[in-house]
Amino acid sequence: MFNKFFKGMTKKQWSWIGVLIGLALIIVIIIGLKVHHDNVESEGEYPEDTSSAFESINEKADDSYESLQEDTDSASESIDKDTASKSSISSKSSNSIDTDESLDNLKSIISMPMAKENYQNLEDGVLESAKVDDINGNATQGDLTRFHSRVSNIRDKADEAKSLYSDNKGDLTSDDQTKLKDYKKLLVNYLNALGDYAVTYQSDNPVINTPDTDAETVEENQQELQEAQDKFTNAKNEWSASYDSIMNS
Repeated sequence: MFNKFFKGMTKKQWSWIGVLIGLALIIVIIIGLKVHHDNVESEGEYPEDTSSAFESINEKADDSYESLQEDTDSASESIDKDTASKSSISSKSSNSIDTDESLDNLKSIISMPMAKENYQNLEDGVLESAKVDDINGNATQGDLTRFHSRVSNIRDKADEAKSLYSDNKGDLTSDDQTKLKDYKKLLVNYLNALGDYAVTYQSDNPVINTPDTDAETVEENQQELQEAQDKFTNAKNEWSASYDSIMNS
């Protein structure tokens, strides 16, 4: 527990601890001399030069405190300068990228995982395999395996998209970083909504199409399926609009 506490302390906190330790030692010395002074005085054996020695100790204590305070101020100033320097370097790194170069980089970044038509192929494939009916008896194990594999692929694509911004923001201006951050969210939403819709369709559609399903269950499944479809459609439209806006800019 103590190791974690000390490892988490900053340079500034260490400087203040040093000041406090120094002051504590000085106070202990002064108290000890004071006690000794009183004892000697009460016995009538107080040396003539004790007072001057005591004053000398006080002067040295003051000097030590001022020295420690100067070290602390210096350490704090150094930390502030280091922080400002890092901030300046980060700002220069972003500002040094040409606007046209940044836009080209942005277009490459969003089309790098897949071109837009490939996302459509991915979507068509998983929704087609979602038509497998494992209730009414016309589904094979191979059909189900293919469907689950395609859904898993969609989930993997969504997970990979989550790092699209963090992995590539260094190649962009601040404005294009904002565009990429927004695009990443829309892409993840689209892929997750696609996977959810495919799973809901495969689960609910066979129930809806079964002749002996009661009317209430059919209605519940139809509502659930419609909500999943609407969420998917909205997410796809938002992602598609963002993709086109960036690629056509």
